[in-house]
Amino acid sequence: MQVILKEPVQNLGNVGELVNVKAGYARNFLLPSNKAMLATDENIKEVEARKAELEKEAAQRKANAESLGKKLEGLTLTITANVGEEDKLYGSIGAVDIVAALADMGIEIEKSAIRLAEGPFHTAGEHTCGIHLHPEIEDVTLTVMIEAPSETE
Repeated sequence: MQVILKEPVQNLGNVGELVNVKAGYARNFLLPSNKAMLATDENIKEVEARKAELEKEAAQRKANAESLGKKLEGLTLTITANVGEEDKLYGSIGAVDIVAALADMGIEIEKSAIRLAEGPFHTAGEHTCGIHLHPEIEDVTLTVMIEAPSETE
């Protein structure tokens, strides 16, 4: 199936490119997430006419991702969680918890951008996770510090 990319897709192509993909990939991912459109004659003409505008929008998204990446790069995120014996958590800290903690700091990212290489965190202490902000930007590393709530009674 041929589609026209509306934004850069990692390992596939850049804005305005006509690419061949499997029908399921197009139907289930590219088209619903508005990353591509079907390659009809009308759409090809429209993309050629709007290519400069689409490239400008893509450049703006990349610039926004770069500035957010610089903001996150040296950041240490502290999350409090109930901790049991041997610094083991009651439950785990996953992508949803990290996104919520970042939102409390005024930084909005999507849950799908969080890259937990070894799955959710199950112990207290210092952990690192990757954040994928843009296909052309390498993962940004975020330090997550998990600690027990302070005992104030």
